[in-house]
Amino acid sequence: MSDFLVSEILVLILLIPPCLRPFSKGLKKAGAVPLLPWFAAVILLFIMFGQGITVSLLPVIAIAVICIITEFARFVMFLNGLPNGFYSGFSYFLRIFMLILLGGVFFCTFYFSPERDYPANYSDFTKEDLIFNSNGKEFCGGVFYKPQNVKNEHITVVVLSAYPHCSSYSNTFSRFFANAGYNTVELTNPENINIKFLPKRYTEFLASCNAVLKRNGKKEHKEKQNSDFFNFTVSEILNLRKNSSFYVIAEGRYRQALYDYFVQNPGAFSGIFFILSEEEEINGLNRERSCILDERGQLKFSHELSEFPVCLFIRPKEKLSQFGELRCDDVLAARLLGASRDLGRKDRITAAEVFEKWLKIRDEITIGHL
Repeated sequence: MSDFLVSEILVLILLIPPCLRPFSKGLKKAGAVPLLPWFAAVILLFIMFGQGITVSLLPVIAIAVICIITEFARFVMFLNGLPNGFYSGFSYFLRIFMLILLGGVFFCTFYFSPERDYPANYSDFTKEDLIFNSNGKEFCGGVFYKPQNVKNEHITVVVLSAYPHCSSYSNTFSRFFANAGYNTVELTNPENINIKFLPKRYTEFLASCNAVLKRNGKKEHKEKQNSDFFNFTVSEILNLRKNSSFYVIAEGRYRQALYDYFVQNPGAFSGIFFILSEEEEINGLNRERSCILDERGQLKFSHELSEFPVCLFIRPKEKLSQFGELRCDDVLAARLLGASRDLGRKDRITAAEVFEKWLKIRDEITIGHL
């Protein structure tokens, strides 16, 4: 059970007494019950700023707001020291409706609960922020994971997440490769504008809402990429580890910016592994000069794959390859986009395993002796 789910359950538990109060003599005598929805709201704020806001959290937010509204008159009575344990016939029916609604939200909370994080052996590697300077301003360009026992010192795996649909904290890929003994760099979100006093993961939340609205026929604002910042960050990371062979696993809309950088700097990367859905393309990429692994068919690995610096891993569109961890962290948003839960993060782990096999072939290293 994730910490996020436990927090949601705590909020919902606080909303039970106000809904049950008309049917309980003991609760009617407890004049402070109207305070509970406000305590729930405070916990929700801690959740949003401490753990993040997601589409899956919206039903909990909605039921808390409704409960505050229905209890507001009694809350005012409590503040004025007046009795607030009397209920009209309409109030009884309203609380019955609220209990049904609360039960539905409880179900949604469990049904759309996020997957647990991929387990990481933090004692086996160190984690360091990569701080760079641009125009006199310092910023975090990425996170470097240094295993205690590195499999091959000359290999560095670079993880390009599906921004803006992924956070800048370590995702499944980063933890997988760090656990496997690879020097790993996870790039920071180029669109992270670091506005204070906004909920954590709000960029993911807005991007998910925009994607859902677009799917349902609403107009979406034109997406804007910070390619200059992205290129600067990539260059700084390459300069930081000049003696490494860089292998990139990339998803999301910055795949195009990565490929454009690769075209302009042909020797920058030893290999790029793009994760694409069946409907996506990368402008300028010649598929005849690329290795193609299609998950919809049988995956075949051969040493012929080492001839190609670019590998395309094609996945069914239902797996939302451009949305990264969405099917693990925000299951309701994934459902609204026509996808299912990534149970146990198996699809993420599968992609990481396929990348590792390709990396070993590309680097001409025998499997098991990396």
